[in-house]
Amino acid sequence: MSIERLRRSDGRNAYVVRWYESGRGSTRRKRTFDRRRDAELFEASLRRARQLGQLASEVIGSNATLEEFLVEWWDTYAVTHLRPSTLATYTTLLDKWIVPYLGRKRLRDVTRQMVDSYCAQIRVDGAGAPTVNRTLGLLQGVFHRAVEWRRLAWNPVVGVRRVAHSRSQTIDARAPETVEAIRAQLDQQTAALVSVLAYEGLRPAEAYALEWRDVLDDRGKPRKRLRVERALSGDEVSTPKSQRAREPELFKP
Repeated sequence: MSIERLRRSDGRNAYVVRWYESGRGSTRRKRTFDRRRDAELFEASLRRARQLGQLASEVIGSNATLEEFLVEWWDTYAVTHLRPSTLATYTTLLDKWIVPYLGRKRLRDVTRQMVDSYCAQIRVDGAGAPTVNRTLGLLQGVFHRAVEWRRLAWNPVVGVRRVAHSRSQTIDARAPETVEAIRAQLDQQTAALVSVLAYEGLRPAEAYALEWRDVLDDRGKPRKRLRVERALSGDEVSTPKSQRAREPELFKP
């Protein structure tokens, strides 16, 4: 068991407590704190749990708040496994719709009824149905990790009904004459991008990840179908949002 001081990217100190869940050779855990005093108190609670013959994970699951667990979940899981664009979306959900409402609740105190009440409250406070459903998806993933890490015995978000909603408006595709009028006002590179978005139906992140081999074949001839198999996520090239490649018809000039 140890406390390590680290320097965050913003220049502030952070204090990381590292420990083995049941002695050396088993799973190693860590928790990050902004204040050394909090890290020391946490380490003391772990030592007491071992003296009493209790599993550290059970003690943490009993006493940690959701906000405290979210810090660990973010440092240990999210930044490693999630895309930068997903992290950016999650940051907004956490800061605006999750932590202010549930952050101070202890993990063990979050029940199905509390989650239902939470959904009703954020609807009253202005969250639309898609936002509610995204927060539920995020919370379900967080609590799933809490169960896997043996902080909880069950996931209180599993089975919570999503809010029904329909698209508020239909997609209004622009006629070619309108697209060409827009292109006429732009430089050549930007006009080409507008063509790809308007005529091929690509997302901006997919269009920015296109390469010549997606447009031309091995002989340098235009393909009949455009290859869409990559997308930008932050500064990284990844798979499309749908996780599947596709080949829309490649229209001639």
